[in-house]
Parts: sequence; structure tokens; C-alpha cells
Amino acid sequence: MGTASPHSLTPLPRLELPQSDGQECGSSTNLLTMLKAIANGLAPPSGACSPGSSVNCWGRETELRQKIQALEEIVADYERQKFNVLGTFSDFHERVAERERRLEAEYSTRILSLSEEVLGAKKDFEERMKNFSFTSRTI
Repeated sequence: MGTASPHSLTPLPRLELPQSDGQECGSSTNLLTMLKAIANGLAPPSGACSPGSSVNCWGRETELRQKIQALEEIVADYERQKFNVLGTFSDFHERVAERERRLEAEYSTRILSLSEEVLGAKKDFEERMKNFSFTSRTI
């Protein structure tokens, strides 16, 4: 595989040069091409990244890094939205609880007032019934 740099978290890929019949593995042209590709951050030459090799294909690595970055952005956006929704829900929950307390107090006051009115009406009715009864006996 590759060697790890003391300042880097990702291992350096081991570059395998393709071998052809007329070339030797360490030819200066291939080495120069590979070094230029590394310096420019480009993928290794076409033969160096075969499906069965253990080489980390830089194009694929870049694509995966972009996907990871996109997923991290999506997760961060999700967390922001979740935080906002939870805050909104918390505010809504507090408003509903306050409204419930207010309505409960209002209805308690209203029931007390209606009870007093009913008692007053009952008392008035009983008084009128006494007067009616007294008047009907005297006649």
C-alpha cells in the first residue's frame, strides 16, 4: 500500500506504473508523467488505475470526497432545520400551554360568575314564590 505522512491523515497511494513490452518499469518518462500528475492533483496515467489493482484512483477519490462533502453539507443543513423546527415547536408548545392556562382561568371565572347568577336567580324566585303564596292565601 502507501506510506503515511506524519502531517496527513490519509495514506499516500502507491503508484504502479503499467509495464509494456518495450519499456521497463522505472523509465524516466513514466516517472516524470506520474510526478506531474501528482503535482497537479490529477489522476494517475490511464494504465496505472486498473480495476484489479490496489491503487487508489484519484478521480474516484475526488468524486468520493465531493460526495462526502455534499453529504456533510446535507447533514449540517438537516441539523440546522431540525434545530429551527424544535425551537419553533418549543415556542408553539409554550404558547399553547399559556393559552390553556389563560382559558382555564377565564372559564373558572365565568363558571363562578354564572353560579352566582343562578344562586341569585334562585333566591329571587324563592322570594317571589313566597310573595305569591302569601298573596294567594290572602285573597
